[in-house]
Amino acid sequence: MADKYNLFTESELTKEACAKLIEFYESYQEKNWNLFLSLREEWATLHPELPLSDALCANINTITGEFRPVKEQRIWCWGDGRALGIWGYSLLCDLVPDKTVTLRNGKSVNMKDALKSYCDDILAGSIKRYELNKGTIPVAASPATGLADDHPWNPETGIGIKTFSNLFTVTGWVLYGIYTDNSTIVDKGIKEFDSVLKSFETFTFHTGASMLSPAFRVHGPRMIALGVAGEILKGLDSVEKKGISKWSGIKNDIIVKAIKLLEYILDGNYRQDPISFWERSNPDGTPMTIDGITTVDPGHASEFSGFLAEVIPYLPAEWGSSKWNREKALKAALYCHLFAGRVGFSPKGVMYKAVDLYTEKPLPDGQAIGANGRLTAPWWNVREHCASALRLYTLTRDNRLIESFRKAQHASYTAYPNPIIMDQMIQTIDPETLEPVDIAPATGNLDPMHDPRARIREIENLKILLS
Repeated sequence: MADKYNLFTESELTKEACAKLIEFYESYQEKNWNLFLSLREEWATLHPELPLSDALCANINTITGEFRPVKEQRIWCWGDGRALGIWGYSLLCDLVPDKTVTLRNGKSVNMKDALKSYCDDILAGSIKRYELNKGTIPVAASPATGLADDHPWNPETGIGIKTFSNLFTVTGWVLYGIYTDNSTIVDKGIKEFDSVLKSFETFTFHTGASMLSPAFRVHGPRMIALGVAGEILKGLDSVEKKGISKWSGIKNDIIVKAIKLLEYILDGNYRQDPISFWERSNPDGTPMTIDGITTVDPGHASEFSGFLAEVIPYLPAEWGSSKWNREKALKAALYCHLFAGRVGFSPKGVMYKAVDLYTEKPLPDGQAIGANGRLTAPWWNVREHCASALRLYTLTRDNRLIESFRKAQHASYTAYPNPIIMDQMIQTIDPETLEPVDIAPATGNLDPMHDPRARIREIENLKILLS
């Protein structure tokens, strides 16, 4: 296993260790893109009667590798937005190889050209479904009509409701718009970002479980929005390094948005004594207990700490707040990450979906449809933990993060890769037996974002350590 997946075993992140990991990760990421391109080709051959030509085509069982039955196929708009965002970023930052590769069906394609073509189609589909649903991008839509289907996470459409699909799509519209030099799409993305942020304030954002409400505070939508801000800022950096300043005018506004988002989260879902980060708060920012349970999602703590770390370099040292500045925000990111590592891992070395804030005991997965009260360990939380650990390490050089990275990296590459799907990751396992379970944590497709986005961020920070 260590040889195949290049597990990090060194005591330090030496230049040699970083170089080995970069080589491994870049090769692994090529397999990731190849699989998504392959699945699209394979579906079109198997089911010409149900083309999914303008949407992500990856609705598979990640254990068997088989496509879900036709009757279960949906357009996962959430997944479309995620794919366009991370692929747009990858193309913009010149991460996708401009070379001929062979897909699983034997077809030869230029990887960069094929991924761009896929993005063109997803972009067109996302705009079409945005318009069909009157500004709401549903979690899932009907392949036949493009309208929101009967998925229980879909809100009522046509009344200005925003969703995580809208939020993920913002990243794709802005970054892919910059990559293709399409001002109309960039402007559309920035305006949609403003609309989604406004929906937080007006309680017209639907989380999949409910509308936001003044009766409680949750960090989730704003945490994802902070991630969007970070990806846009990093994308702008990439084009500026190429001498392109056309888009630089939007940077300051994105930084202002990021500050407002991080303050809301740190004020309402984080505390330093004792260090903790939880899911839902009372209106005064204290942890909310429901039926005797106060939920912590260690993966969300990891994800937030990583998103916060990504925006830290763009923040001014001070911004007029009596409570927060860049140094204090960085410290909070570090503490959130270490908290997740302390409370989140099972005895088998993977990360629980949920634990209780006060008892620190694992909780049944209350989010995934089909979990039915069982404990789960989705793939995405250890991947976010890896990315967070390395970004925080390049910012702080805190040696505790080396062990944190090692733990999450070993979990990532010992518990989840599946050779049937080109070593891409099974979406859910049992945290106490490591048995794969066919439970979709969020969307029913193979997710195109968490694992590759984490890997790309790991590569970025390993290259910092090499420089």
